[in-house]
Amino acid sequence: MEYNGTVKEDGITNEQQLTVSNLKPVEANERSLSFDEVILLTKEVPLLNAETHEKVNVEDIKAGTSVTVFLIPEPITTRSLPPQIPGNSILKILVSKK
Repeated sequence: MEYNGTVKEDGITNEQQLTVSNLKPVEANERSLSFDEVILLTKEVPLLNAETHEKVNVEDIKAGTSVTVFLIPEPITTRSLPPQIPGNSILKILVSKK
């Protein structure tokens, strides 16, 4: 499933994660998830420029950047606050220009 959101905090290299706000499905259905805030664990997840599909480093992604996140149909999420989605539930992340 495809989701759109906004990066809340600059990407963190050593933790390989992105904090994203307002992660909402592009096409909602009864099984869709949405998050006011969520941490995406990006280890081994393709981070790509939305226009060129070239690789993007997590530390180059800044707060305010729009992202499109592709998740597996039933992604794993933690019950922590904010919830976390591990990399094995994330197919890819497309990063738009800020």
